[in-house]
This record gives sequence, structure tokens and C-alpha cells, in this order.
Amino acid sequence: MAPKKAKAAAPSKSARKLRETRARKPPPRTPRTRTRKRTLQLDQQLVALEASDLIRRAQAQPELEYLFRHALVQDAAYSSLLKNNRRMLHFTIGEVLEQLYPDRLEELAPVLAVHFDEGEDHARALHYFTRAGDLAVRRFANPEAAMHYRRALDIAKSNSADAALLTHLFSTLGRTLELTGRYDDALAHYVDMQMFAHTRGDRRMELAALLARTMIHSAPTLRFDPEQAQILSAQALPLARELDDEQAEAKLLWNASLAQKFLGDWVEHVRVGEQAAALARRLNERELLAYVLNDIGEGLAAVGQRERGEAALDEAHAIFGAQNNVPMLIDNRNNLSYVHFLDGQLESALVLARETYALSERTHNLWGLVYSAIMLGYVNRELGDTAATLSALEEVLRLGAQSGFGLSLWFAPVMLTLTYLDLGDTESAIHYAHIAQANANSAFLYARGFAAAAFLQAYTMRGELDKAEATLREAERYLTISEYYSRSLVVCAIAEYALARGNPSQALAVTDEMLETAGVTNLRLALPWVLQQKARALIAQARNDDAYLVLQQARAYAEASKQRPVLWKILSVLAELAAQRDNAAEALTLRAQARAVIDFMAAHTPTADLRASFLAQPAVRAVLASEVAP
Repeated sequence: MAPKKAKAAAPSKSARKLRETRARKPPPRTPRTRTRKRTLQLDQQLVALEASDLIRRAQAQPELEYLFRHALVQDAAYSSLLKNNRRMLHFTIGEVLEQLYPDRLEELAPVLAVHFDEGEDHARALHYFTRAGDLAVRRFANPEAAMHYRRALDIAKSNSADAALLTHLFSTLGRTLELTGRYDDALAHYVDMQMFAHTRGDRRMELAALLARTMIHSAPTLRFDPEQAQILSAQALPLARELDDEQAEAKLLWNASLAQKFLGDWVEHVRVGEQAAALARRLNERELLAYVLNDIGEGLAAVGQRERGEAALDEAHAIFGAQNNVPMLIDNRNNLSYVHFLDGQLESALVLARETYALSERTHNLWGLVYSAIMLGYVNRELGDTAATLSALEEVLRLGAQSGFGLSLWFAPVMLTLTYLDLGDTESAIHYAHIAQANANSAFLYARGFAAAAFLQAYTMRGELDKAEATLREAERYLTISEYYSRSLVVCAIAEYALARGNPSQALAVTDEMLETAGVTNLRLALPWVLQQKARALIAQARNDDAYLVLQQARAYAEASKQRPVLWKILSVLAELAAQRDNAAEALTLRAQARAVIDFMAAHTPTADLRASFLAQPAVRAVLASEVAP
């Protein structure tokens, strides 16, 4: 017999009441319901704030954004929050951004850095400020990078960050200051870095600071000081050896090489630089190797080893390209432009300079912009395009100090002096020669050679020979410079003065010495100028046949390179010699060719006054007044 089912007990009065109460309550709110309600409340609040004219809608898509109508309103709203609430809000916003946009952390690094900094999460603030600084550097936003690195460094120092990160932050902040031309600030910063390292007993950081200071004083900056660089190197070298840091030794060799370059001893510059390159190559320090090769490539070409120089520059270019180091790619191609310039390859030099100028503009690289403009001025002057020359060199003078590219302040006014002399405007030439002399840092020996040559030639062509004589001894100090282009300017200025003084023997001696020691390969660009001066000295000695042969050689080089300012002079003197030899047909043809060059230069002179000055020169008038071959 089956058991009976137990009869359910009747619910108690209290249980029935609880059931009835639950039945009357609304269903519980889900997270989605709560979010919808909060969104509705937020929308209502935003509408109210917008209606009260405190905020305005900035955009609706892709995400709704509002802006405060006035910064004072924003400040008041922000200040009304309790400090602890502000801290929690910033921290929460930072965490939410991290969670919502994990694939955009680099882009959001500047925002995240600020929120975690205000939220007092020092570890994440340091991480994102460092990341933001690195990102800004890659985007060539150096002032922004300096701001991020400075805050990151403050946090790192206050929270005992590890030595590697501290060294990175100190070094990158200093470098961003250098890249914006703030060399005094950079030097002071590196001194602080050295003192901080000394306090911590961090010898490697101390060495890094010494190396950075040495570099500024070795490179062509406004703070070039080879004596100070040598003092700093003497401190750094034993420290590098104590730490067995061969990379630092290679950097010190590179710095020593740079100092010799800008002191004018390019042979020693190449010798020491090749030692640095060999050490960097052995250590497989590719970046350092690229920097060294980039410098000595130009030096090798300047002392007559053009093929080796171009190979060094091309190897450096490949390394910089692999690293996407755009500033150094610009510097490298500018160096190659100078190598082509020295070799008389003016068209290719011009193409390179234009490319680097455009890239410098796009990347806001002021140093590269100034260097490119210098090359545009150099090349266009030799091509006879005065308008382009003056435009480029005047930009160099305007931006030179801001860029920190020290050499620009001396080379640009020297080249302007020579350009105005080409045009017969001796007053402007003297003006720019004074600027060159005033700006010439005594440490840049071959820059002072440029300035001395400019003064000597300007006063000579102006007919103020006593003033010219006062600069002669200064110019003669630079006759042994191993950078042959600079030396050729000095030689031509001395020869011009000697001829004006009626001393062709001196002019012949100084040009012959230059031709014998430099040789054709080293002097290709300067050859037409030096040979023309030699020919004039020979004519003054009544050695016309010899002069004719020399001028034919000069003409061949000038025509191959399209060096118009010297070509028309060569053709004009050849025409006179042809006429003296009773070769009227040849004389007419040569004068027609000289006139075509003069017409080109006149058409490419920017103002009517300068054009009139150019055409008023006696030698130019003689060509224009002569009969032209039909």
C-alpha cells in the first residue's frame, strides 16, 4: 500500500504578507537600466549647462564632445572639486581610457600622462610622459618633447627610478634643447645631469653628461669651443677607460675629429675620424658609425678622396634610413650636396639641396633648413642665378642664430660679399664683409679665413688698397688650410690684390702653389677661378701665349660646371687675346658667348639697381659694346 502524500502546510500569515509585498515591488534594475538612467540624467544636465551658456558642443561624431565657453568657467568648475575627488576623477579617467582604447595608447600618451600624474599614479605617469616625449621626437615636435621629458624627469628623480631610465630622460631632454637651438640651456642641463650623477655615484651617467657637453663644444654650434671640448675630453677619457666603455672612447674620438674639422685641419679630421669609425665598426655600433661616416665623408671629399667620401656618405645614409632618422638623412644629403658642389657637379648638388630644403620644411627641421639654404646659396652663386642666391642666403642670415648652426653666421655673409662683388656692388659687399668679420668666432679658424678673404677682395675691387693691405696679413694666415675650397677663396683674394698693386709675380706664386699642392681632383670647382687669376698674372708679365693655354683650360672646367660668374670673364679675356693674335672671327665668337652668359646673369638678377650695377662694370660694358658675330 502506497504511502500517502504529505499535505502541504498552509502558509503562515507573515509569509503571505511577504509574498504580497514582493508582488507589489517593481522588478530589480539591471546594470543596463542604471546606465540608461544615468545617461538620461547626464544628457539633461548637459542640456541645462548648454542652455546656461556655460558649455558648447564641440562635435557630435565620432564621439560627443563639449567645451567650456571660457577658460575661467573651466577653472572655477575644476577648483570647486575637492582635491581628493579631483585625484580620483583623473585616475579613473586614465584607467577608463586605457581600457577603452588599448590600441591607441601611444596616441593618447600625452593625455594619459596628465591624468595619471594628477591621479598620483607616479609609475604610469612616468611611463606615459616618457612615451609621449619619445612620440613627439619622432614627430619632430621638439618643444613638446622637451615639456614631456622634463615632467618625466621630475617624477623619475622624485621616485628613485632606475639609472637607465634616468640617463635616457636626461639625455633626450638635453638633445631636444639642442635641436631647438637652446645650447646654453642644454649645457646647463648637462651640468645638472653630471652633478646629479655624481651625487648618486652613477659613473656611467656622469660619463654620458661629459660626452654631451663635449659634443656641443666640438660641433659647429654657436657654442663651438675646441679648448673647452679638449678639457672635457680629458675628464671623460679616463672615466671611459675605468668603465671599460669603448663606445664612449669612440664618441670622444669622433668629437676630436669634429673639432679638427672646424679648426680647418681636414687631414687630421679625417685621420682621427677614421679611427673612430673603425672602433665603432668593431663594436657594431651602427648608429655611431653612421654619425662618424657622415662627417668624414664630406672631409674625405674635401681633401681629394671623393670616391671614398661618397661611399662613406652612402653607407651612413643607409643606416639613417633603416632607423628612420630623418634629421640625419637631411644632414647627410646636404653633405653629399657639398661634395658634388666641390666636384663641380652643380646640377646634382642643386637637386639635392632642393630636396633637403623641402624635407626640412615638412619636418620643421630648422638646422636642416638653414644648411640646405646655405647649399642653395653656394650652388646658385656659381650658376649665376643671383636672385636665387640672395633669397637663400638672406634666409640663412635670418634663421641662422635661431637654428644654432654656427657656421651659417659666417659663411652666409662671406658668400653674400662674393655675390655682390660679382654684381659690381662693392658697397653691399663691404657691408656683408663687416657682418662676416663681426660674427666670425675666433675658434672657427677657416671661417675667419673666409671673412679675411671677403674683406681683402672687396676692398681691392673697390680700389681701397690701403684698407685691403691691412687685411692681407690676416688672409695669408689661412694659406695652409687643408680644406681646399676655403683656401681657394683666400688665394684668389690675394692674387686680386697683388695684381691691383702691380705685382703679378706674387699673384703667380700664390696661384701656382695652390695648383701644385691641391691638384686638379681636389680643386675642380675652384679651378676656373684660380686659373683665371693665374692667366691674368701671366698677361701682366706679357706671357700671352701661356695665358691663352691656361684660360682654355679654365674655360673647359667652367663650361662643364656652368660656372657663369667666372665663365664670362674667361671668355672676355680669351676674346682680347684672340683679337691681339689677329683672329677676329674667334674674338667675335668668344664675345658672343660671353654676352650670352652676361644676359643670363642679368635676367637672373632680382632688382633693377643690381642689374644696372652688374651691367655698369667696365669689363661687362666692354663685352656688350663689342661687335657680336652674326
